[in-house]
Amino acid sequence: DDLLRRIAHEIGAHARRPRDMAARFGGDEFALILPDTGADGAVQVVQDLIAGVQQLEIPTGRGDIARITLTVGVYTRVPAAQSEPRHFFEGADVALYRAKAAGRNGYAVDDGGTA
Repeated sequence: DDLLRRIAHEIGAHARRPRDMAARFGGDEFALILPDTGADGAVQVVQDLIAGVQQLEIPTGRGDIARITLTVGVYTRVPAAQSEPRHFFEGADVALYRAKAAGRNGYAVDDGGTA
């Protein structure tokens, strides 16, 4: 629980603008929604977020410190008239699985087109 709270705090710290939103999506999955942010800006935020999470020190209870990794799927689109919120989550999920397949502790980007 403490680990999830600390990661949630780090993610929330990256939702800096009034319309940005960070939320726990389920289990150990989180969403960071950054309206009006292109792929380059989103990647910059994600790189900073991953670096911040890697700096977290989590005591294991045995006197050791655990290091945490983060795997992120980035999905950016200019919404179209037929866009639905699920399209964005589905796109981010596809990118997330690409990042996991590439070895985790990183990110993959799906950018371009319309949702």
